[in-house]
Amino acid sequence: MKRTLFTLVALMAVMCCSAQIKGKVQEIDSEQFAEKIGIVLENDTSFHFVGKRPAVVDFNAVWCGPCRKLTPILAELAKQYKGKVDFYSIDVDKNKALAQMLQIRSIPHLVFFPKKGSPKTLTGLYPKEVLAKKINEILLGK
Repeated sequence: MKRTLFTLVALMAVMCCSAQIKGKVQEIDSEQFAEKIGIVLENDTSFHFVGKRPAVVDFNAVWCGPCRKLTPILAELAKQYKGKVDFYSIDVDKNKALAQMLQIRSIPHLVFFPKKGSPKTLTGLYPKEVLAKKINEILLGK
């Protein structure tokens, strides 16, 4: 029984990590945000990044037309930057407290989390080339 449980947990961990290795956008919630990206202290504006690689987080909603148009663009970028940048998606309707804490008032709203330094944001729908340039500048220092 213990062996089966351990195997199942190990398999789930591999599946979670493989989304980033294969270059996919992974949908996460507030708890996973704290584990994979970092935390913002409520009484403070400081941010502590805990991720292994720089990250792009897309705050969106299923009813948002521009968000739906951005989804395939981010999927292409996730493939292009696989192993270099992690890509995550957060539904603001399912994660209202996190969206409020990060002061997200419009969507789509992208947050670029470099390994060092402060996060940068971009609100709205942009072409792949513009987003790639932002990723290179903000996250990869190119």
